[in-house]
Amino acid sequence: MEHSAVGEGVNPPYPTRSPYKLDWDEGPQTLAELKAALLSFSPETHDRFVTELEECPFSPDGRDPLRDLRDTVLAYRLEWMALAHPLARAAIEESEHGPNDGVPADVVFADYDPVTYEPLDGRGRP
Repeated sequence: MEHSAVGEGVNPPYPTRSPYKLDWDEGPQTLAELKAALLSFSPETHDRFVTELEECPFSPDGRDPLRDLRDTVLAYRLEWMALAHPLARAAIEESEHGPNDGVPADVVFADYDPVTYEPLDGRGRP
């Protein structure tokens, strides 16, 4: 079975079918492909991946012997998706640098008693 960084039915430049989910058949499919993909976007991320991969212990504390290895590969496959997918990159950029239209807690809780958190009536009583 041949794999591609671009999901079926998706027009490039999208490397996955969704910017929110990385399916098993999307993206890099081997360690070599993942290393190359990370290196093409971020040498620093590639170096972190290689270091963490090489430091993964086998069977720590009696757990599944390859759990740390799988967790590391999964984490960096998701990191690759965030680097490679334009919609994911845009969302990350917006969340780090964009406007924050969040509602302050004092506004959210203005209609609730500060001790019991019960809704206040129109006269300011629970």
